Amino acid sequence: MIHQLDDEDLRAISERAAIMDHNTSAIEQWEVQSLVAEVLRLRGQPAQWPGDDDASRGDRGPWIQTFTGRRFHPLSPQTTDIVIEDIAHALSMICRYAGHTRKFYSVAEHSVIVSLHVPPEYAREALLHDASEAYIGDVSRPIKHSPIMCEYRRVEAELTCAIYERFGIKSTVESQQAIDVVDQALPHDEIKALMADPAMFRVRKGLDTSIGALPPRHALHVFAQRFRELFPEAA
Repeated sequence: MIHQLDDEDLRAISERAAIMDHNTSAIEQWEVQSLVAEVLRLRGQPAQWPGDDDASRGDRGPWIQTFTGRRFHPLSPQTTDIVIEDIAHALSMICRYAGHTRKFYSVAEHSVIVSLHVPPEYAREALLHDASEAYIGDVSRPIKHSPIMCEYRRVEAELTCAIYERFGIKSTVESQQAIDVVDQALPHDEIKALMADPAMFRVRKGLDTSIGALPPRHALHVFAQRFRELFPEAA
């Protein structure tokens, strides 16, 4: 079926997918963009969306290509480059604990759990508290918090601010503290459920929540569903 789409069909679909309005949800656009990207991949062509030409990008430094085919500059992020489709897909594919878990456990699932355990007024920020990792990856804690990583932490903070601005999140000291409490307690549940030898850690009482260890596709669905609940104006 997808092989039967001609260039005019693809152009119409991709232009439609790039339009954010009240009649087309971000998730629906995501599905259309994924279809286009897959067709182009099968044809051996790079995915490119309206407005993603060289003239519109300028010289903004190093870049990565995102899931939806966008060129993203993590060292000079712009809110117009940030879409939930890229964030959700990437977070669902990144395994926490540098992959050293008995089962796959994604940043997306972790983010959803955190959002469910903070006060409701902080749930939006909690869902996206690790969203920067969609663009710069998840660095293991011993490395991330070492002195040599201060520049990485600066980039992470700036990218987080851009993501929060994109989705209308007003972060406060109170919201950050509330999220940190949950974010520091949850690993005790994760370690007990996922690590080979939990006794190696100083495991204390966590949130007493279950860890589903969902595969990427399922984690993606759960994250997208939670996003729709918390950001109805964007969905």
